[in-house]
Amino acid sequence: MKVKKLRLTKFSIVGLLFIVACGANENESENSSYPPIGGGESVVSSYPTISDFFPFEANTTFVTRTVPDSVFELEEQMFTAFVSENRFQQRVSSMGIDTTAILQYSDGVLRQVFSEVNLYMYEDVTNVEPNTEFVVLAEPLALGTTWQTVDGITSQITAVNKEITTPFATFTETLEVTTDFPDGSYSVSVFAKGHGRVWDSYTISFEDTTTSITTHLVDVIHGPMQTELVIFEGEDPIEIIDIYINTNQNFEEIFSEIIGVSINKIEVIRNGEDTTVYVDFAAEPYSMVNVSNIFTNFYRVLTFVPTINGAPYAE
Repeated sequence: MKVKKLRLTKFSIVGLLFIVACGANENESENSSYPPIGGGESVVSSYPTISDFFPFEANTTFVTRTVPDSVFELEEQMFTAFVSENRFQQRVSSMGIDTTAILQYSDGVLRQVFSEVNLYMYEDVTNVEPNTEFVVLAEPLALGTTWQTVDGITSQITAVNKEITTPFATFTETLEVTTDFPDGSYSVSVFAKGHGRVWDSYTISFEDTTTSITTHLVDVIHGPMQTELVIFEGEDPIEIIDIYINTNQNFEEIFSEIIGVSINKIEVIRNGEDTTVYVDFAAEPYSMVNVSNIFTNFYRVLTFVPTINGAPYAE
């Protein structure tokens, strides 16, 4: 574990958030002879599956960036934080804002079922109740497959094996998906086998102006995600420690090493806008004040509740 000299920076965070909340009401394309989506046994087995195009690799970060001639510069990093059965929790970081997104792959359909800003990615919420349902892809992955949501958003696979070049690589095994929105805007996304979405263009018209924002894959980083932990002494930050986070990371092990006391359990409880981190120690830490600062800073919460082997901590 590498200890670095203290660097104090004042951050000014400006956020840009696009939220698409869609119900599921997928329909077969009127112009397609393929079976309805959500295929199960009806999906033709000779076609590739969504798993081929979304491998959800552990300890992998996908980096996308707007193309140079876009109206603004934007870089986004996506890291698979937790995997549980058929759900995949991603930490999406862009413009200084972290978003937790959950994708679910079931019955031949890949859906985004949850999205929340500033829900810190160190909390495993793969079992959370859905708060959105946007269909990203639907089998069969073949030309003409169409799906529609109750909000009037229609998507269709409009090309297969279309060559696309990004700063990262040239891809030939691809799917192009065109999505039309009720307001007249539309997007064209390209998914590459083994890499997920590698190219995307969103076009919107306003009065006499048409604007397109195009992003593409620029890098794939293999290995754990790196972040920093500020160590306090009283109210004063004294050092910064690099932490390397793996998919399905056991944070009890990380903090046991940092604090020097074995930790039995870390639990984050959310109650509306209030979030509390509960930590059960095997023995009393060197300074509960300093430890409290560590946990509230790392999990970005206001309330820290310690226990010692399940018993309330008494000062």
